[in-house]
Amino acid sequence: MRVFPVLKPGHWQGVVFGARAHVWIGTETEPELMVAYGCYDHGLVSSYVTNEISGHGHPDALVKEAFDNLEAHHTDFELVEMGGDRVLIAAGPMAAERVLCQSHMLRAHDKLGVDEMMVSIARRDSFMACAADASHQLRRTIAALHAESWLKPGPPSDRIFNQLVVFNHGNKVGTVNLVGPEPGQA
Repeated sequence: MRVFPVLKPGHWQGVVFGARAHVWIGTETEPELMVAYGCYDHGLVSSYVTNEISGHGHPDALVKEAFDNLEAHHTDFELVEMGGDRVLIAAGPMAAERVLCQSHMLRAHDKLGVDEMMVSIARRDSFMACAADASHQLRRTIAALHAESWLKPGPPSDRIFNQLVVFNHGNKVGTVNLVGPEPGQA
């Protein structure tokens, strides 16, 4: 089994049970998106690393190993042309975690041909990006597809983040709040 960083929503209960995690978006008192560390077995997280980290060595070594594993994990980005706009998509295990790896994000910038982009990671198995200055129509489409993915039936554990993340030159620089109901709310 190999250890990888795993995105989890800010209200993830694993932290209460001792899972090792840090805040990626938000604050310690109001986390919105967290990074935990999971042991993958055949494409699925079989367990999460706890703060006790028995069997995983020093915490800093564990974090480095997890991010090295993500860096080495191949990503297939598919570029879709829509009129004058372009959308970049990826699907499958750890698709959303691509946002944690600067080299993957720089490659995404390069494929889109933009310095700044917005990325949807509504669910664990999806990644969708477009230029931050894409046409109004494309931005509306991205928001609608994000909302559809966020609200679709399925395990709640698959939902990650109900905002778009803005990147500039591979670095996270902000978020775009998408107004809409949480699953199960009217």
